Amino acid sequence: MKAIVMTRSAVSDFWELDESVCQEASPVSQPTRRPSNSAEIDREDSKSQYRLCILRLCSLLLSVFVASTSFASDGQPVAIRYWPNNCVSIETMWNFHIAIGLDATSRRQLPRTADVEFIDDFWEASQGSVLVLDRKPNYPKPTLNLFDANQQYSNEAVRISRVALVGNGTTKVLDVTLVQVDGVSIVDCKKNSVHDLIDNLKGRDLPRELRKVDVLLVEERNALPTEMQTLAELLEARVVLLRNNCPHETIASSAIEAIEHNTIAVSKMVEPRGKTRWVKLGESAWEMKEPLLGLFGKKESACQASRLVFKELSPVQMNFKPANGTHTPRWNAEHMMG
Repeated sequence: MKAIVMTRSAVSDFWELDESVCQEASPVSQPTRRPSNSAEIDREDSKSQYRLCILRLCSLLLSVFVASTSFASDGQPVAIRYWPNNCVSIETMWNFHIAIGLDATSRRQLPRTADVEFIDDFWEASQGSVLVLDRKPNYPKPTLNLFDANQQYSNEAVRISRVALVGNGTTKVLDVTLVQVDGVSIVDCKKNSVHDLIDNLKGRDLPRELRKVDVLLVEERNALPTEMQTLAELLEARVVLLRNNCPHETIASSAIEAIEHNTIAVSKMVEPRGKTRWVKLGESAWEMKEPLLGLFGKKESACQASRLVFKELSPVQMNFKPANGTHTPRWNAEHMMG
């Protein structure tokens, strides 16, 4: 609806623009003294004004469709992490943190408290099927609210949806959770068996938001490789994430890539998709080892020593701009925080 309203407004603006331009360009409404070739000049002016109208219309329509379809900062990497007891967490560059299937054990292992915790009865307790996690500028914490078509969200907002897969009369309705952020779509279907999902998806049009998903989360161990391949094909999944307890080594003709730690980063793909990538993830976070561990220790020591120096400076001193164009002390202190 928002897109329709914006389109109507843009078309209205165009016609107003067109009328004003035509009035200015028309030789009847604006008679002027011209040389002998004034008719040719008038025709050329009218053509130029008409071309200007068309260009402005194209610009208006382009801005409308870009504004109505963009929901995130395309291209930023999104981290997906597996934890024990079928828990998965999603972290974004905007520092949003979502945990799905959380329990007491997995909660203790998370690097920090999640902004949103999905437990078994989360959607049953929710008042809507589309939620948005967002943070206003200069606000310390994000908020989770029902999606509002009239609300303007930041480019970094996370859209979380419950998508219903309607059965065919003999099968029940299945729900999957869809997370959309930074141009990446992640479908969590672990509460359903692969077999049931195929029954509900086969032979019918997919919901628009489930077409060409980027990441498909599959937890089931007992599904056959052929069933997993069928499900991936139905959703045109770019990456299928399995757990390291999956007994299969290959799916169809594709080898499953095994990663010891529990994290994979995915970003929006611009080029055409190739074959589905199959990945097994562990359930433990990556641990830094030597020599990298020692090098980072030295870096942290140097940063700590610098902070002790900056601590004694006044605001005026921190904002001092050197004559040679180098950075202020404040810039150095802020960039060493990482």
